[in-house]
Amino acid sequence: MRKCLRIFALGGNEVAPTDIVDPETGKTINPDIPAQWRRAAKTCDLLSEIIQTYPDDYFVVTHGNGPQVGNLLLRSEYSLPILPPIPLDVMVADTQGAMGFMLAHIANALRVRGIKKQLVTTVTQVVVDPDDPDFKDPSKFIGPAYTNEQAHEKKREGQLFKLYKKNDKGEEIWRRVVGSPKPIDIVEIEVIEANLKAGFIPIAVGGGGLISGVGNVLKSRNPEVRIVGCQPEASAVMAHSVEAGHVVDEPSEPTLSDGTAGGVEQDSITFDLCRELIDDFVLVSEEQIAAAMRLFVDFEHQLIEGAAAVALAAMLEQEKANQGSKVVVLICGGNVSRDTLRQVL
Repeated sequence: MRKCLRIFALGGNEVAPTDIVDPETGKTINPDIPAQWRRAAKTCDLLSEIIQTYPDDYFVVTHGNGPQVGNLLLRSEYSLPILPPIPLDVMVADTQGAMGFMLAHIANALRVRGIKKQLVTTVTQVVVDPDDPDFKDPSKFIGPAYTNEQAHEKKREGQLFKLYKKNDKGEEIWRRVVGSPKPIDIVEIEVIEANLKAGFIPIAVGGGGLISGVGNVLKSRNPEVRIVGCQPEASAVMAHSVEAGHVVDEPSEPTLSDGTAGGVEQDSITFDLCRELIDDFVLVSEEQIAAAMRLFVDFEHQLIEGAAAVALAAMLEQEKANQGSKVVVLICGGNVSRDTLRQVL
């Protein structure tokens, strides 16, 4: 029987969401370590279910670490009077190890299910182009969320911020940005492959969008794979940009898929990646997103956020066209506010 390679590509916000709001104060909550552990435990339990279902397949776990790097950067800056600053690349490696340690507890969830599998965390390095435009115009969001006023106050202190998205109330959410050039190669790729062949589950933790990580791997192993980008009609800037052949400047309306909402920065590395990797786009309405969220609750008994439901809604939209084909829907994220939940249900 042929083995499959299954890749779990998780965003950094999966463990440390950036848009949780205190219902009493209205202020953004920056998840502490115990809160991140609780989120990680839920994620490990869900992934262990999939591993149990396909025990003979290969698995790789990748994870973003933007919120965690941003928090570490804040700690470094606050401690400058007594400690030397920490370089950004060291912070990335530091959080790779910490998050890999958390996710390695998938092994504990597997033991409860009677499965003995080891997970191995690999701190990775990537090769990049020294002339990558993201060095001059940073686009990688890190750290906690800020209001418009807070972000502009931080800008006066010399920090670089950009608009991240708007929440379901139409309020602007800003986050700090740093340079994140497009990866050309992974230095430790042979180590990851060796761990796979030895029967381990590698955890290769590092920054990068889902489409770049998953798309590059899938296309490299099977160039015939079709990758479909899914976006809400209310905020389809990337789809319209790829169609136009350049980044377009257009407004985004409030959407249940707030995790994918917002514009595309000029010279953003994500635009080139999407233009290179995505074969087609499917746009869905707010009604379709809400219906997909309810459907997932009804059939899977799990809550997913709007950004995850967009992919499911797009698959349902293309159900007839995909008949007879093998279709994989990448669903990631369960961060839903109480207001949004009331609106959907």
